[in-house]
Amino acid sequence: MNGTTPPAIQVESEVIVKDTPSKDSGNQTIKSIQKTLNSRYNAKIDVDGIWGHQTKAASPNVREGAKGNITYILQDALYLEVQNPHGIDGILGSGTEIAVKGISKAQGNTFRRYCR
Repeated sequence: MNGTTPPAIQVESEVIVKDTPSKDSGNQTIKSIQKTLNSRYNAKIDVDGIWGHQTKAASPNVREGAKGNITYILQDALYLEVQNPHGIDGILGSGTEIAVKGISKAQGNTFRRYCR
């Protein structure tokens, strides 16, 4: 108030990453899928970020019209794989289905088995 600048206050943020993640820390999208599988489906799988046998076996099939976290994650994963689900709204609609078909064709139908 007297023309001087007050000292800067350092505030710690929970958003700031303090430690560099290790190289093998796992994929964050897969970790989200694993957390959802554990909480919604009681899958009891390790949250390691690796798309391995346990995660694949615990993954439910989703159908057109499915709603919820697993559908949000599916739509996010499609965007990460450069397939546009035409919105991230948590509803498996025609846009998501088209994106699933696109990635399935590109990856030899392995992705499609989770959407029936």
